[in-house]
Amino acid sequence: MSSTITEQYRQIQGLISQITNPAQRASLTKTMATVEADRIYIDTFKLPVPSEGDPEKAAGMFYVLGTMNQVTRKRERYQVIMCHDGTFECSCMDFRTNCPRQQKVCKHICFVVCKFGKIYDARFFNAPSPKALCADGRASLMQQGRRLATAVEVVDPADAVFNECVMATSSAAGLVADFYTTPSSVSQSIFTNLDAFKKWETDATCCICFDEVKKDPALAVACPECHNVMHRACMRIWIIENRHKTCAFCRDPSWRFYKG
Repeated sequence: MSSTITEQYRQIQGLISQITNPAQRASLTKTMATVEADRIYIDTFKLPVPSEGDPEKAAGMFYVLGTMNQVTRKRERYQVIMCHDGTFECSCMDFRTNCPRQQKVCKHICFVVCKFGKIYDARFFNAPSPKALCADGRASLMQQGRRLATAVEVVDPADAVFNECVMATSSAAGLVADFYTTPSSVSQSIFTNLDAFKKWETDATCCICFDEVKKDPALAVACPECHNVMHRACMRIWIIENRHKTCAFCRDPSWRFYKG
């Protein structure tokens, strides 16, 4: 496990030990799930618009994928709203029913605050509801959110301008021609090319689930453009369940052809 991830988990575990509310401790613990079906994944961040939220109330809106629904075999997409005063709202049932009674915030808010925002403030979690982040915490989380939302998704394949790096990292003969003429035939080797590993650290952080990812082509994939690494399973969720068409880091459009 990398030093970054070790520190992150140490921080969360240390935070849990400071929480006095058992229900809140349980919600925080769920943010560290290692089983794929139980993980929480970041989707995107949006600034509020009249059609999606109240701009007077919401400073920013985070969207996350929750755990797998065992009936539908799909993940629910939840909206986590951070209000201007630092309080939070979530669209999940737990927030609407249990959180007010148990004086806690749900696991989706815990994920946004701790794993996405890297804010480990016991005062926030121990405070009576409604819990509110301090000004510095709000500013930090908004900065992280805006960074997530900086790139625009490419919707139409005809609009995609593919990077030269795709050609440079591909060893398959004739791939360049295939890439531009028949995109569906793109070799999946561009996402697991070992040359890209040279730019990785010993371990890295997946920007979708924020857990450790190792340099193992069986478990991980690398972007042919930015060479950043993500879990293979997370990119499948990012592409198929989140319906994104680009890299989670650099928004390179070659990922529209990723088959998982």
